[in-house]
Amino acid sequence: MVTAFWNCLSNLCSCCINLCSGCIVRRDGDLIPGLPEELVLRCIVPRLPWYTRPVCRSISKSWKIWIDSLQHRKGIELETRKCQLPLLRGMFLVCTLDMQLFITRDDLCEENLRPEYYPVQSRGHSYQMHRQWRKLPPLQGALPSRSNVSRIIASCGMVYVWFGTKSQDVAKIDLGCGDWTWKKLRVSHHFNDHCVDFDGKIYMPGFSVSETGRKEKRVVLAYDMISDQCDQVETWKHDDLRVVLWKTSQIGKHGHDKGLYALIEHQLDPDPRLELLVYDICSESWRIQEQMPLPEYEWSELKDVKLLSADCFEPPSLMDVNTTWVDYEEYKEYIRGSIYAVFREDRETVDEDESDVDEDDEGECLGAQKDPMLNKSTLMKARINLATRSVEWEIVNVIGCFEDARDSPIECFSVMG
Repeated sequence: MVTAFWNCLSNLCSCCINLCSGCIVRRDGDLIPGLPEELVLRCIVPRLPWYTRPVCRSISKSWKIWIDSLQHRKGIELETRKCQLPLLRGMFLVCTLDMQLFITRDDLCEENLRPEYYPVQSRGHSYQMHRQWRKLPPLQGALPSRSNVSRIIASCGMVYVWFGTKSQDVAKIDLGCGDWTWKKLRVSHHFNDHCVDFDGKIYMPGFSVSETGRKEKRVVLAYDMISDQCDQVETWKHDDLRVVLWKTSQIGKHGHDKGLYALIEHQLDPDPRLELLVYDICSESWRIQEQMPLPEYEWSELKDVKLLSADCFEPPSLMDVNTTWVDYEEYKEYIRGSIYAVFREDRETVDEDESDVDEDDEGECLGAQKDPMLNKSTLMKARINLATRSVEWEIVNVIGCFEDARDSPIECFSVMG
């Protein structure tokens, strides 16, 4: 009976998608012909892929009214998020210099594997994006246009972007609920570069809060992604927080796929050392996981200490979390214990009189025309080869082709957690 129910539900979802594309004739007032509206809203709409929500709103006035009303129905919102999170988790997001965000697609046909690009023009910029990237609504109006996006946090189906190291203007889009509009949040405490997302909250360390008698103390603030409320974590005093994905064995033991860590340096002690703490969700407390001696060479800032997961190494490390010191990280991003970077390579321009272009290379040449030199930007992931003591890079996604520039055309990027 369960199998029959899910087969029936699958057919209904197909029916809804066909309705969105105009393949089914709809009677006025019906969401889907022959089905009660409440059944459609509770059982079908939450299971439609998140990126179809704008299409659903454009079917008719009835669809637009009902889709917009879902934001005020918590039960349907929770069901939608539950269905959409598996589709969104692990997707990459990039922000280009023109403040345009893109997210990777999961609906590309397997037979269409040849790289294809589509043109994008925005705020005086012109470039070509790879077809595997879906364009999100523009940020204009949600954030000041005088700056560039400096940070993205993507977690629980939500995306947060903000400018600068101390910003109280934050833009949020909730893809997990099928929301397709940016909302401008005016938070009471600014977001900074040290923010980390964990267990449905964004933790903001390093804030100074005034107490009675004009004294100040360093605290950690916790921003709840669902309620949009910010509270002070009374028992935390750590300024350097990290989030690392765990191995499968750790997931089974803790019930979570990532861990929250903190680093504390004891430079002035008789025995200088670096202390690694891990947060226990069950007891809501920190415990020491490892103590390491400080390196013999000149000590760098604590922010240069990175935590890497086991799959960053070849062969994979036996430890869930590994500590490394980084002295150069201009183009790298450390996301949940993995190392990513955007690389550029020159692309030859094609003159108009060239006619010997192979059909297979036509997509790479982007047409036979005289254009400024374009650079292909590629998102890559690093693995550290322990035998050769070298860093090996593998391609994750081709981003697109951009005009030659001194700086990277990608302002920042992240991965949906």
